[in-house]
Amino acid sequence: MSDKSLSLAQLESQLTSLSRRMDELLRAVENLRGENAILRAHQTAWLRERTDLLEKNARLLDKHKVARNRVEALIARIHEMEHSA
Repeated sequence: MSDKSLSLAQLESQLTSLSRRMDELLRAVENLRGENAILRAHQTAWLRERTDLLEKNARLLDKHKVARNRVEALIARIHEMEHSA
């Protein structure tokens, strides 16, 4: 045998090492898939919450405009009453 050739024991050792590394990588992939699923679920929930808050904000802005118009109308009526009295 030459120096470049590997013994059966060395090949088996390398194969075992590669097999362990593959198992580690597969576990890492599974863990990352689980984390990714959790992050996607959180993202979906946050997007839903954001949409709800934007809708609530729009409703509050509409209420604010209505209230402001009513106050401005009341002020205008008061000024009219003061000038007509």
